[in-house]
Amino acid sequence: MARRISYLITLIIVFSTPHISTCNCQPKYYKVYELDYPVEIVRIADIYPYVVAYGNGVMSLINCSDGEVMATYKLNDTVSDIVPLVYDTVAITPNNTVYLFSFYLFMPVFSKTLKEKIVATAFLTARNELFIATNRTIYQLCPGCRTVVTFLKTREDIVHIAATRRYYEYIAVCTVNNVVFINRYRKKALWTMEVPEGVRYACVSSSGGRIMLLTGNENIVVLNYSNMDIIARINLSTSPRKTLLSDDGKYVAVVYDDRIDVYKVVDKTIVWSMSFDGNISSCDFSYNFKVIAVSLPTKVYIFRNFSAEPVMEFNLTEEVTSLDLRYDGSILVFSHGNKVVQVNTLYRKKSSISISIEKSRIEVNEITHIEGYLNPPLRNQTLIIETSFDGTNWRSFGTIVTGKNGHFKQAITYLYPVTIYFRVVWYGNEEYEGCVSSPVKLEVVKRRVHVNITITSAEEAYLNSEIEIKGETKPKLINEALRLNVTSPSGKSYEYVVQTDNNGRFTFKIKLDEKGEWKIYAKYWGSEDYLPSTSNIITIRAKEREYVSEILPYLAAVIAVTVIAIIMVRKKLRSSL
Repeated sequence: MARRISYLITLIIVFSTPHISTCNCQPKYYKVYELDYPVEIVRIADIYPYVVAYGNGVMSLINCSDGEVMATYKLNDTVSDIVPLVYDTVAITPNNTVYLFSFYLFMPVFSKTLKEKIVATAFLTARNELFIATNRTIYQLCPGCRTVVTFLKTREDIVHIAATRRYYEYIAVCTVNNVVFINRYRKKALWTMEVPEGVRYACVSSSGGRIMLLTGNENIVVLNYSNMDIIARINLSTSPRKTLLSDDGKYVAVVYDDRIDVYKVVDKTIVWSMSFDGNISSCDFSYNFKVIAVSLPTKVYIFRNFSAEPVMEFNLTEEVTSLDLRYDGSILVFSHGNKVVQVNTLYRKKSSISISIEKSRIEVNEITHIEGYLNPPLRNQTLIIETSFDGTNWRSFGTIVTGKNGHFKQAITYLYPVTIYFRVVWYGNEEYEGCVSSPVKLEVVKRRVHVNITITSAEEAYLNSEIEIKGETKPKLINEALRLNVTSPSGKSYEYVVQTDNNGRFTFKIKLDEKGEWKIYAKYWGSEDYLPSTSNIITIRAKEREYVSEILPYLAAVIAVTVIAIIMVRKKLRSSL
């Protein structure tokens, strides 16, 4: 509590000059973190509410939700840029060393020094991969593998690289006079375009299917990246400091020293233009340009929905050293002196996603469903389904659109055995913050085969005799244990373990020590390859020996022989007379 009170006191001192009177925001929408060092760089993660700050060889991890500094690490190295990934952070130094920080440990878990100068980076959100461009090589950093591997080599010097930020997996590589457009999923170049006037910069939209190029003769060219058709060409009279393309491909922003112009691509008209009393030190845009943040040396402005006046204005006593706007525009962070300021720009409500899985264990080619609800219960909201093999490194699996009451349902099947985790992400809208569901686990096992078990024996036998039970399995279960269940006439149950031979057969002898019907069947509990199975039930009747009936044939034979003998004797006597 004392810590939060100190933040509030700092807030009052820093913003003692009030911002514009038309703003109805309250102090709860601001947080100020006072660190022990002057902050040079500050960045905010796109999905999880984390801020990373750097200055004077020290890096800090701040949780935006509860306002706590989670961890601090002294790097003893100079950092020129910070790139927050999904669960990790990449720090890049002027000597071309790449450090990978874990969000959980917040310490370097991997580092790599490249031989060439780093000229650009591009973060592919769908795969949680960072691409690092040097003069003629693009390297791929995979946080899960903690390796840096060569992704692409070029014949010309690389000027810039750009990647889609949300759903798709495209990368644009700009060399001096060419643009190569790559499908990361297929790992192949879709097309190459020659640009004789040269390429300075590129932007790729995620949902709009467009790519923007800033050429060497100060022209902005917007293309449809599926067929390379030119949608718009905007001729600039002055060289810009920065150009951007909105994620839906509808707008292009051009940043000059003291002015920002936003063009509508379809008709090349300026829909928003703002001039400032001083040079722009930094600026950033939300993915749809609905929120624009601009800093001058000692001022920060926030514009919303192309407003003619800033909806927030901050007058500071120290120069702004860094500024970063979250991808959806919901949170702005900026630094001045030893302070990091977090501003909730949209005042959005909380949201949540609940998901469940129909069957958490399925066989190959079997179908299960992931089902859930978005709260608020909004229709037609695009959700991202992500997968992970370890519950840590997430990649895009696909998208799904909510229906009635925010409900969604997705069929899942796999052609190979795997253990995999699923979660669902919503980026939010202007009214609600984005959210991430809890993960669910799916285990896909090899499809098992049904086993036929057949047992045979005599239908009846004498009491207290042993009878042989024969069994056979198809397909052959070799050296597998089966359970033989025996029920006596009195209802007693016995279970015996029998072992199959190399031919999938087995034999077992049972002593019938009770009179009446015995019932016997075999059971197999299953394995990774075979389903559980139960044999047919056989009935054996145990009966007592009937001695009279047994000797009757013999007595009959003796009597017959005796009668014949008497008849023969009589015949001899008569003949003698």
